[in-house]
Amino acid sequence: MIPDDFENRVTMYGLCTIVLGEDGFVWNMRILGDNPLGRKYGYSEDACASAPKKMAEIVDLIARRLEALVEAGSPYLVGDSVSAADLCWATMSMSLVVPPPEFRPVTKQNQGMLKYFSMNAGNPGIAEMLTDRVEAHQRYILTTYCETPAVLGGDPV
Repeated sequence: MIPDDFENRVTMYGLCTIVLGEDGFVWNMRILGDNPLGRKYGYSEDACASAPKKMAEIVDLIARRLEALVEAGSPYLVGDSVSAADLCWATMSMSLVVPPPEFRPVTKQNQGMLKYFSMNAGNPGIAEMLTDRVEAHQRYILTTYCETPAVLGGDPV
């Protein structure tokens, strides 16, 4: 999951950081609302207002990187093999590109979360950055390297 090549390793850690780290994709998604989780991550009206733009920039960076690598013959974010960056992005991108029920079954308990994720995808600044390549990468990584369906418990709908 971690490339041997140091240049690819730096790229992989950088991508993981902008997806998972402070002021990254997930961080900014959490401050989109004034709630206990949002406040834990620094919610303010200013932070909330700037979060969609930051999220869109990250999605755009990922989309452009995927396009360039696919043109070079690789379906991965870093080099020519799966890395932690692919898994981080594919799983976190489910908060924008909600996979169909055969990937993540809908339960009574996760309906609210899935609705929230769909709202994220509907944000105009973010939505315009979501490309077919982003969705294709997510589906490829989930079906090839992850257990699907992702059954996290709950009562089936």
